Parts: sequence; C-alpha cells; structure tokens
Amino acid sequence: MPLQNSRGPRQNSDRPRPPHDDRPRDDNRSQDRSNDRPRFSQNDARANDRPRLPQNDARANDRPRLPNDDRPRSSPNDRSNDRPRSSPNDRSRDPRANDRPRDSHDAHDTSREPRPEMKVCGVNACLAVAARRPDDVRRVYIHDSLMQDFGAFLKTCAANRVAYHVVEHDELERITQSTHHEGVCFIARTRPEPSLRQLLAVPGPRCLLYLDGVQNPHNLGAIVRVCAHFGAAGVLVGGLEVPVSTAMLRTAEGGGEWVDVLGVEPGPQPLAEARRAGYRLLATAARGGRDLYSAPMPERVVILLGSESHGVSPAVLRLADETLKIPGTGRLDSLNVACATSIILGDYWRTHPPAPTK
Repeated sequence: MPLQNSRGPRQNSDRPRPPHDDRPRDDNRSQDRSNDRPRFSQNDARANDRPRLPQNDARANDRPRLPNDDRPRSSPNDRSNDRPRSSPNDRSRDPRANDRPRDSHDAHDTSREPRPEMKVCGVNACLAVAARRPDDVRRVYIHDSLMQDFGAFLKTCAANRVAYHVVEHDELERITQSTHHEGVCFIARTRPEPSLRQLLAVPGPRCLLYLDGVQNPHNLGAIVRVCAHFGAAGVLVGGLEVPVSTAMLRTAEGGGEWVDVLGVEPGPQPLAEARRAGYRLLATAARGGRDLYSAPMPERVVILLGSESHGVSPAVLRLADETLKIPGTGRLDSLNVACATSIILGDYWRTHPPAPTK
C-alpha cells in the first residue's frame, strides 16, 4: 500500500510551466512508487524472482512465425509438448516391453518411413519404374540413343522439375559402376515393401518363395522375373537383410516392380509364421519326394528353394510339410534355381489360374 503524503497533494507548483505544455502533471510522482515494480498474481506469491510474461505478450515466443504458418502457438507456461507422448501400444516406452517376447516380423509399418534412394539401371527396369511410380524418380541419366523411348516420361520430368541429363556411355559407367547400364539410370526412392506380417495376411490363393542360401543378385533377379510372370506374390530371402540391389532389379527386367522381395532371418521363425497364417511349406529336392505333377499344389503355399551347390539346408528341410521333385532324365544332379522356379511356378499357375480381371 503506497504511503500517503501527510501534507496532501500539491495544488500548485512554484516552477513555471513551459508554454504550450499540455501534459498532465503527476503531482504524486514524488510519493507514489506503486508502478515502479511488476505486479505478481495472487497465486504467484513471489514464487519466482523474475516476473512472468502474460500469455498474450508478444515476447512469449521469440521465434517469428513463418508466412502461412497456421499452427497454434503454445503459451509460455504450456509445457505439454516438452516430451513426446507415448501411445498405449508404444512398446519402446513401456518398461515392461522387454519382458515380452517379440517376433521377427513384429515391427512398425515401414511403408510410412522415409525411403532411401538407389540406382535403377536397364531399359526395362527403368521403364517399369516410370510406369508404376514416376513420382519416386529424383534424377535421370540417359544416353541420346534412348531419348525417343523415354520421351514421354522425360517431358513429365521437365514439367515436374525433375532433372535429367543426356550423357555418354563412359559417364553412365562411372555413375552406375557397371558396364551393363543399357544406356539409362534412374536415381529413385526404393519401392515401399510390406512387413512379413502384412504379406502373409493377404487372403486367398497365394504363392510365395523362401530362398535358403540364394544370395547371388543375378540369380535373385532371374527368380523375381519368373515370379512376376507367373504371379507369385513375394520372395522371402533368408539371411539377406537388403536383397534389393541395382543388379537384381536390372536382371529382373521390371519384375521388381510387381513382386515384394523381403529379407528375413534364416531359420524356422518366418516359416513357422507362414504356417500359422495358413500356408503349406513345400520343399524342393533333386531326389526323393513326390513327383511335382502327381497332384496339384495347395492354394496357399510357400515353396522352399536352396542354392544350386547345397540345396535346401537340412534344418529348413525338416520344416517342410512335403517334398517335391522335378521329373527328368536324371543325367544332372540339379537345375539352375531360376529354372527350377520357373517349372514349379508354371505348374502352380496351371492348377490355380488367377481370376479373370474385369
């Protein structure tokens, strides 16, 4: 409470006022000091040594707002966003999360994550990317001899301000680090792939492949090409974390845009999950097992294929519900894995033709 002047306010001043000075005189300014310090709210009670800014104070946010920034401003006392909120299903923030077993496929949807870029070269592989997902293309390097084949797509690139460069073959070899570029290379985002759980959950007749020890990108590309031709939905590559490569996509001749290729852990876990999803596991062997053509394959099936040198490993072979052999003269021990895939998928197509498209 301000002190009162015992003599009362002065009515007049001995000092003459300057001419044309219409400002009101503060006769109590020598005594009244109530406005010289900041006011505190009733609930503050001097809890802090520095005054609070009011919520509508322009200084509450020091950072200027960008044009067209419609995000609501938080008040200086609002600390609700200082730490991320975890959802009830957020296992990473649940202290009990490590107490529960996790399956290899139990992961978030990777299709929503930012996707890295990779090189795609080869005429058919690049044409498939241009047709299926043109918005994923970031840059184009092309030889002048292919300008007519890619003319329509290059016009779209120019309209969308996607850079394309007409270069010579030696420059393409330097960019792709390969002599098999076929005159064109795209820098594009990788194709979004589903998780194992999502791939297995699709209903209806489905044929998938599990590759045990097949890691050569050219063999893998040839297998993916066969899968695209016969409508196999996906390829599970055991023990290869990133099976999609530039060489694989080029060898697949565009098939990589139609087939999901997933790297999975080797061993029984992904196959056991496939069995729980209603798939039958059929392994291939050079000798033993039933004749491929003796009976039709089940509608939902995972075909287990091994490398040409070792075949399907004994540990994986023990998981199979049935073993198949491809009949022949017997003069050779085995077929190339891509050739064997073509024969088996051709028979699956024959016994389970897809529904006609409308």
